[in-house]
Amino acid sequence: MERFLEALSLPTAPGALRREHIEAWIEDLLARCKPATASVRFRSVQQFFKFLVEEDEIDVSPMRTMRPPIVSEQPVAVVSTDELERLIRSVSDRTFAERRDLAIIGLSVDTGMRLSELAGLRVEELDFEQDIAGYMGKGRRLRTCPFGNKTALALQRYLRERARHANVPSECWSRRLANDTHEGRHQRRRRSQGP
Repeated sequence: MERFLEALSLPTAPGALRREHIEAWIEDLLARCKPATASVRFRSVQQFFKFLVEEDEIDVSPMRTMRPPIVSEQPVAVVSTDELERLIRSVSDRTFAERRDLAIIGLSVDTGMRLSELAGLRVEELDFEQDIAGYMGKGRRLRTCPFGNKTALALQRYLRERARHANVPSECWSRRLANDTHEGRHQRRRRSQGP
């Protein structure tokens, strides 16, 4: 904000700033940045001015009646049914990696877990009697997500195959496998889309 004010030869002392100066700065931010960025910066400066008022450094905040920029919801890209079917067909063999990937795809589709949540999922967090995954989600909150019969079957097949390997970790997918998942998913999507 200070660089913006200096570039336009506007005052930089907090007590000399007026609403118009801050509105011009926000307009400049909106022209250069995403609305979410402008909103975060608006709220930061707003808190700074509240602090200055509380500390009796200024009498009134120039932002007291201002509202933050509106941040519209960004639609999330959704995988089409055809794309999902091609992706599932691309992992229809019986290799260890494909059984793993089919289980990951099923859990992702059925539960909506984030990639990081899937990667950290532990075997003991799967309940096959109720077909739910109970795991520590974003914000260290315990979450439980149901999954369907096909996903349960894919998970059980994968876990049986996994048990045949030596030194299996408590995570459903080893660290190396969890790291491969993100890139592997993109590779399989590209292959399933064909030439």
